[in-house]
Amino acid sequence: MKPFNILLIEAVVPERSRTSIELAHPVGPMYLASCLREDNRNRYIEIFDTKLSADVAGDMRKYMRKVKPDLVGIKSYSRDADLLELIVRLIKRINEKCIIVAGGPYANAKGEELLKNHFIDFSVLHEGELTFLELVNMLERKEETDNIKGIIYRKKGRIIKTQPRDFILDLDKIPFPAYDMTDDPRYNQRYYKYLDKDKRYPDAVQVRPKAMTIFTSRGCPYNCIYCHNIFGKHFRGRSAGHVWEEMKILYNDYGVKQFFIWDDIFNIDKERAVKICNFIIESGYDIKLAFPNGLRGDLMDRDLIFKLKEAGTFFITYAIETGSQRLQKFIKKNMNLEKLKEIITITSKEAGIVTQGFFMFGFPTETREELYMTIDYAVKSDLDFTSMFIVNPFEGTELFDMSVHHTGLKEYRFDYYNVNYSLAEVSIEELKQIHKEGQVKFHTPERVERAWKKVRYYREH
Repeated sequence: MKPFNILLIEAVVPERSRTSIELAHPVGPMYLASCLREDNRNRYIEIFDTKLSADVAGDMRKYMRKVKPDLVGIKSYSRDADLLELIVRLIKRINEKCIIVAGGPYANAKGEELLKNHFIDFSVLHEGELTFLELVNMLERKEETDNIKGIIYRKKGRIIKTQPRDFILDLDKIPFPAYDMTDDPRYNQRYYKYLDKDKRYPDAVQVRPKAMTIFTSRGCPYNCIYCHNIFGKHFRGRSAGHVWEEMKILYNDYGVKQFFIWDDIFNIDKERAVKICNFIIESGYDIKLAFPNGLRGDLMDRDLIFKLKEAGTFFITYAIETGSQRLQKFIKKNMNLEKLKEIITITSKEAGIVTQGFFMFGFPTETREELYMTIDYAVKSDLDFTSMFIVNPFEGTELFDMSVHHTGLKEYRFDYYNVNYSLAEVSIEELKQIHKEGQVKFHTPERVERAWKKVRYYREH
């Protein structure tokens, strides 16, 4: 049995990675690569991250010539469906026998519908490590795939969805991601510059020359209606010792001095979070932590905030979404807004951590008054930065299904970059105007200068 040559792709349109936080390592394909490699060292595996490409089609041809893949696995997002289409067509044009496996949020959201694209042979749902490895092994042996849990495939003209696979309970058993396959300086260009020909630097989210994205846990028990729910509703945390072992390898062998923690909800297990912090503190390593995602604000307390600060945390994002308590309940976020405001003040003013807030404008049933409540909440808070978005539901979420019903359309027309409909109780024109007004009111010269003063401090200390 000849092992497959495998090409793993993170399919993101390069020019759409406009924010530095999006310029993250392709951790999903990196985990798949390490699992495949540990299972069979004779497999030839490469990773192509399209975010780094200036010519995706041209680079795809080069990878196809170099790797000569028997199988290509592609992780994609809903917003980049057009790139997925381009890539799968190109692969089959070059080698029609190459097996194409789709995974990630888009494959999860589209389900059987994605297999109507006859260039895609399989979809892997939810976590891919065990499912994808089993699929590769079966295909290498030319065996039937009917009994593999967690996949969608075509057979004799029919699209078949198998039984779901249980989520991986012991995450410590998954090998560390294949860091060596993505040790590329371009992931750290945010430290030196924001984008080519854009002199707005240093960037707020990276204060050490070399950083890495890591996941210390998976799953979130909350039921926010806008969530993709890739990792399920049961929190599964890696042990603190296992997380620290990964950090030590990256620090000592790869020179990584900053970590982006991308968990769904890092702080739901406070004891585990404190243990991770203590490993860092006791090591004496010069480590910085950034949380662009995954800290539930109203679960934070003063002790944990200052423990995170002591462990090197300089950047925390709180996903607030709306300043309306009614809407908090409606979107099933159920955030305690008063407690969160206190937490923001402790984080930003007392601990001196750079603090960002996420806000969303235009939920179904949202009134003009509630839109201005969100602006008021942001402006009166001690946040340093905000990211304000107009609600744009992703396929496969409860919010998307709700939006189809709310608009009266048979299918809500999803366009990540151009919101065409207002789901709120105001017109799309007024919604965009209020959204713009919120950004202007928040970003006063005084607030901007205060925020960048913090960033400069952390780059120097």
